[in-house]
Amino acid sequence: MTDEREIIDVRAETTDALRPARLTRRLVLRRAAGFGAAVPAMALLAACGSSSIDLAEAPTVTRIPVEGAPTDVPSDVDPNASPVPEEDVAEAPPAEGEAPAGGGGEPVLLEAVDIAWNQETLDVPTGGSIDLVNLGQAPHNFVVEGYNDDAPVDMPIGGEVVNWPIPADLAEGEYVYYCAVPGHRALMEGVLTIGGAAPPAGVAGGGEEAPPAASGAPVLLEAVDIAWNQETLSVPVGGSIDLVNLGASAHNFAIDGYNDDAPVDMPIGGEVVNWPIPADLAEGEYTYYCAIPGHRALMEGVLTVGGAAAPAAGGGEAPAAGGGGAPPVLLEAVDIAWNQEALTVPVGGSIDLVNLGSPHNFAIDGYNDDAPVDMPVGGEVVNWPIPADLGPGEYTYYCAIPGHRALMEGILTIQ
Repeated sequence: MTDEREIIDVRAETTDALRPARLTRRLVLRRAAGFGAAVPAMALLAACGSSSIDLAEAPTVTRIPVEGAPTDVPSDVDPNASPVPEEDVAEAPPAEGEAPAGGGGEPVLLEAVDIAWNQETLDVPTGGSIDLVNLGQAPHNFVVEGYNDDAPVDMPIGGEVVNWPIPADLAEGEYVYYCAVPGHRALMEGVLTIGGAAPPAGVAGGGEEAPPAASGAPVLLEAVDIAWNQETLSVPVGGSIDLVNLGASAHNFAIDGYNDDAPVDMPIGGEVVNWPIPADLAEGEYTYYCAIPGHRALMEGVLTVGGAAAPAAGGGEAPAAGGGGAPPVLLEAVDIAWNQEALTVPVGGSIDLVNLGSPHNFAIDGYNDDAPVDMPVGGEVVNWPIPADLGPGEYTYYCAIPGHRALMEGILTIQ
């Protein structure tokens, strides 16, 4: 017969051994609740104290009735399910990134290009959000220092938009944001300012109500570095222009002789500013430019206002030489990739080549392999007219920088 004193000693030792584990579990649970991660913490706790058990071969738990426990368990409740205390669920704070109550206007755009952000300052109103986009071929993520360093927001390769609402527990103020991929932070830091309210809907930059949207699709004009993505714009009467600033410096849009003293502001961050062609801007050609001191010399273009929107492609006479006035087709190099892998350009048309990343060039397989078109780093627009001896058909275009072609090929259709 086992001595009663030995049984008491064994029980005491067992109780003492369990105390640290219980304290550890409580500490983990408190920390997990503080970060809004009660569910992952409970999953972690299920494994605590069971280091010798292979999770892939976890044993089936058989629950033994306890004297005094309620017996009126509803039939649709799994008797082996782990109970979740109602008070824990009710008091759990919102998870990181969860949208707070109320809206915050249009999201602010933050793009990862190469190993860099498209801007190094973000202003987001309270209750607003950030659209995170990875335009490169390298992995990136988004971290607010001191807030989610251990849980970065993933930014998938391929340009998918990931909307990150400003969390309710992230107070107004200034924060450092960065990319936590090893080696990236040194080149990818910025300042996020949270505070203020979003501008009321339907109000233009000058405080006046925005005019109704014009018919037809807007024409896109982007500012990249100290350059426009194109230097010619054709907009029909009653049309509009979508102005987008993709650079890190300030830009605006002015028509020479029309709104020189009141240029249209183009906020840093990729926000789209739609500018309808004013009714008192007669048909004709105008010079547009950026009025920021020192920018005009590098940022001028020709705006043609007049006519109607181009008809859908179909029969009819062939376009005249020069592409029939069609605007250039845009092709951008981002990281080690093209922004698109298929281009359709009319006979006599042209391509605007823009390099937003590392050194790149543009070559047509079998045509100018030995003399590719250089694409300077920095966003300068290089217009490449379709040569007269490059007849209608399909061609492969690529970057001839060593090692780039495997990731930078596309199909050019000339018709």
